[in-house]
Amino acid sequence: MRTATLRSLAICSALAISSPKPASVHLPLGEGIVYAQPRGPRTPALPQDVLASTIAVNREADTIFAAASDNAGRLRAMHSRNRIGGTQRMTGNANITTNTPDQSLALRQIDCTNGTILFLALVRAMNERHDAGIDAHALIIRRAGASVDHGIVVARDGSQTVNIDPTSSVFGQIGDGQNTYTRVLEYPDLTSSAALFYRQIGIRLTPSRRTDAIAAFERADELFNRDAAVLEGLGDLYFDRGRGDLARSFTYHARGHAIDPTRYSAEKWNTINANEEYRLGTESFGRREFAACREHFAAAGRHLRAAGDTTSDMVASANTNQAACERNDRITSRDAGR
Repeated sequence: MRTATLRSLAICSALAISSPKPASVHLPLGEGIVYAQPRGPRTPALPQDVLASTIAVNREADTIFAAASDNAGRLRAMHSRNRIGGTQRMTGNANITTNTPDQSLALRQIDCTNGTILFLALVRAMNERHDAGIDAHALIIRRAGASVDHGIVVARDGSQTVNIDPTSSVFGQIGDGQNTYTRVLEYPDLTSSAALFYRQIGIRLTPSRRTDAIAAFERADELFNRDAAVLEGLGDLYFDRGRGDLARSFTYHARGHAIDPTRYSAEKWNTINANEEYRLGTESFGRREFAACREHFAAAGRHLRAAGDTTSDMVASANTNQAACERNDRITSRDAGR
């Protein structure tokens, strides 16, 4: 098999993939760190240490709800208290960090994405505990001239819509006031926006805890199935697991490419297709479908050449296997004609 370069999935400059701290809390429990999700068949019971951080978020939501008589005022209070540099002092504040071994996977590192996750958790808590009725979701944007994407919250209260940027000192303003941007990814509602949390967990765990990273990305895909970055991450992780997961790897990559082909360089996309054709050729040979086998190995060779590979062992193997399939196809056809 031939591998392709893994592309970073990060949002915000602070979220480049790096090695996380060792962690012992099982991944699905991370949901309770910032999202007090409704109980359901796929949601495990939370241990006391994770529940404690959920309770802290709930307490902050209670404070915000009581701070104003309407949702417009509550959203302002949420921003002023919990934005970067706000009165709650996000970094190290007991209200929004956790004492579990997974601190590095919660909100210890504060940036636009984790701030967005926190704001959405606070909105969820106000809705569930006080029936606030705030409609909010996550939006990932690319600001003019920026090299990385940026996460914000879009909140609606009746006919009023406001952008809430956890990195901005001004409510309703994105960053330094530069409101020219392109929408990269918009989650449709509050529930699907929880996928952003799992996306970030998957990114953080990819270097060293790949099984848990897969679980995180798959949960993100369940909540919102249009994130090409999540699908690309799953495709890469399943490819790395080897032969038994190559078909699943290609399925995720094909979905990601269909949503956003710009994520894939020509070399990577051709390499992915070469590996898939090689897999299909091998399976066809095992079923003695030699005509199909020949076509799959020929296609694998074409994709490898398109990827700039003309000398690797895989190229030689594809050529050899194509010739073997042709010979067997001729023999089978001759025998069938007797």
